[in-house]
Amino acid sequence: MDKTKFCQFEKEANLFERTYNGVPYWQMLRFIVCEGVSSDRIEKSDILLKKEKKKKLLSVVRCVRMGIKSVWNFRKLPTCDMVCFTHNTAQQQEAKFFDYWDMPPDINALYMKETTDPLELAWNERYTLAGLYVIPRIARCFDKIFHTTKRDKNEFAFLKELEKTLRTRFGRSISAERMEREILHWIPLDRACEKYAERFFDKVKCKAIVVVCYYQEHLYAFYRVAKRRNIKIIELQHGVISNHEEYWFEDQRGVNNYTPDYFLSFGQQHIDWTKLLPTTKAFSIGFPYQEAQLEMLGPIATEDKTIVVYPYSDPAFETVIREFAVAAAPKGYRVIVKLHPSEATDPKLFYPILADTPEVEMITDQSKGIYYWLKLGKFHVMADTTVGLEALSLPHTVVCIAEHVPHIQTQPLLDWGAAEGFTTAGQLMQIVERQYERKTNMSDKRDALWQPDAKENMERFFSEFMAGKI
Repeated sequence: MDKTKFCQFEKEANLFERTYNGVPYWQMLRFIVCEGVSSDRIEKSDILLKKEKKKKLLSVVRCVRMGIKSVWNFRKLPTCDMVCFTHNTAQQQEAKFFDYWDMPPDINALYMKETTDPLELAWNERYTLAGLYVIPRIARCFDKIFHTTKRDKNEFAFLKELEKTLRTRFGRSISAERMEREILHWIPLDRACEKYAERFFDKVKCKAIVVVCYYQEHLYAFYRVAKRRNIKIIELQHGVISNHEEYWFEDQRGVNNYTPDYFLSFGQQHIDWTKLLPTTKAFSIGFPYQEAQLEMLGPIATEDKTIVVYPYSDPAFETVIREFAVAAAPKGYRVIVKLHPSEATDPKLFYPILADTPEVEMITDQSKGIYYWLKLGKFHVMADTTVGLEALSLPHTVVCIAEHVPHIQTQPLLDWGAAEGFTTAGQLMQIVERQYERKTNMSDKRDALWQPDAKENMERFFSEFMAGKI
C-alpha cells in the first residue's frame, strides 16, 4: 500500500488533534494503525506477543529486580553533553549505530539502553530505563483491579467510526477496541516517562539526545520535555524509509507531534523519499556500520548459484517461490529463505507454504547479519522490503522483485533500471539462468543511497553541532 495515501487521510481527518480524556494520542497510535491497514503483520505479531507474555509472567521477579536496580542506578547518573540511547538489546551483541565511529574527544557522552523491557536487558548493564517498565504497569493493574480507569466514551465512538472508515477506504483495519487498549496502556506509561524525563534532564544537564528509531511510545515524553528545555533531538537512520508513514507528513503543522530536530540519513536519496516536518533538519551522513561490514566480509566468496529470498507474507508470493525452488534445485541452485528476526521464531505462522517446501532452506539463525547473505548470494529475491536498497551497496548483486504482490518499497529500483521484475517462476528462472548483468551504471545511485566516508561524516557532524555551526 502507498502509505502516503494514509498520511493524506490522517491530514483530512485531523487525527493529530484527537485526544482521549484530554491526552493527544495520535502520534503514538499512527504507526500501528497504518501498519494495520497495509498488511496483516500486526495480527500475526499479536499472536507472537501472546506467547511472549506467558514468558514474562514467569519472569515477574526478574522484572521487579531489574526495575529496582534501574531506579537505584539513577542516583549515579553523571552530567554529560549528550545522551545516546542505544538501540540493541542484551541478545544483540553489536550496537551497530554507535560502535563504528567515535564521538569527538571533547564531547562527553552517556550511553543508555532505550528499551524499558527488563527481559531485553543484561543484569550488568548500568544505565537503563527498566524502572519505566514496572511503574506504569503497577498503575494499570491498580486501575483494572479497582475499576478506576476512566473511559472516554465519546472518543471510543470516534474510534469505532474511524475503524469503519479505514476498512471502507483501505480494505482492512485493526479494531477500535485494539486502538483503545493501546491508548489506555500508553497513557500511564507516558505520564511516568514525563516525570522521569524531568528528573533525568535535571540530573544529566545534556545539550542533546541521540536516538535510533524515534517513533517509540516511551520516548515521546522525553521529546516533549526536551523541547521545553531546548535540548536537541538527533535521530540516526535505522532502516530504509521510503514509503514509511513515520517519515511522511502530509499534515505539516506538527500539531501534537514531537519529532527529531536533526535526522542523519544514510544518503541524500533517502531524504528525497521523505516528507519531514519543517522543524527537522536532514543531513546525508552514510552508515558507518555498513562500511565496516562490507570491509570485514571482503574474503567471503559470492556463490553464483545461490539465490537468497527475503519473503513476503502472501500466498501468491510463496507459491511462485516454491515453484521456482522446485525447478531450480535439480539444476544445482541453492534457494535460501532469509527470515526477518521478528518472524524467525515461528516461520510456519508467517510462511506456511515455504516452510513446507523441502527445496528451500529456511534461515532462522540470526547470528549472521544481513550483509553476510548479501555477499554470499548473487541473486536476491524480494517484494516489499528494504533489503533491495541495502543490496545496492554491493556491486555484484542482482535484485529480483516480485511484481504480482505489493512492492512499493522496491518500485524505485525498477524505475531506476537497477532491478529485474518478475511475476512467474519461469520469469525468475530466466533472469537467473541468463546470469543477468546490469547495464545501468550503479555507482552514482550507490552514492546517493549510501553516502561514502560515513565514519568521518558522523564525527564531523557532532563536532560542528557542539561548536554551534549546525
